[in-house]
Amino acid sequence: MDALNNAAAPLPLAALVAALLLAIGVARRRQNEPDDIPNASGGLPLLGHALAYKRDPAAFLDAQRAAVGDVFRVNLAGKRMVVVAGGRENVMKVAFAPERVLSARDAVAAVGFGELLGERNVHGGTD
Repeated sequence: MDALNNAAAPLPLAALVAALLLAIGVARRRQNEPDDIPNASGGLPLLGHALAYKRDPAAFLDAQRAAVGDVFRVNLAGKRMVVVAGGRENVMKVAFAPERVLSARDAVAAVGFGELLGERNVHGGTD
């Protein structure tokens, strides 16, 4: 019986360490985000806004735009993105933002093309 208790003891400790590392990772990720962009409303733990977005993407984005404004953050099951909607001025700011401010390469890599095409192809490209 002691052998069984000793074998089970590391499991709760491992779960505690994993939860702590996850919390630290989330905190660090949020520290790097600017505070002036609001989050979309109604996100669920872990899934964020993924279910609402999957149900009807256009309706979800329209509802969030009405609720929080033209620029807002969404969390699609861990893929965090900023939505820029409405108005020529907003589109121009995004289109002409310098690479150090708004990196198209980082955005392409973040949505999965880094794994698909390779980091060298995404970040090096054809420059």
